[in-house]
Amino acid sequence: MTGERRCERMRRRDDGDAGDGMDLGDEALDWLARLTSGRADAATSAGYAAWRARSPGHEAAAREAEALWGDL
Repeated sequence: MTGERRCERMRRRDDGDAGDGMDLGDEALDWLARLTSGRADAATSAGYAAWRARSPGHEAAAREAEALWGDL
C-alpha cells in the first residue's frame, strides 16, 4: 500500500473517542512526531504505549502511522 493510500485510510478511521477532534490516525502521527523530536523521554514513550493499548483501533492506527512514517 502506498503512503498516500495509508494516509487516506488513517484520515477515515475514527472511533469517536478523540476528545479534541483529532482522528486516531492524526493522534498516532502526533505521537510519532513527539517521539522523534529529540525531546522525548521515558514518560513520552510510556504515554505512547498506553495510548496505543487503549483499543484495537488505537493499535491499528499506530501501526499504520509507523508504516507511513517509515516511508518518509
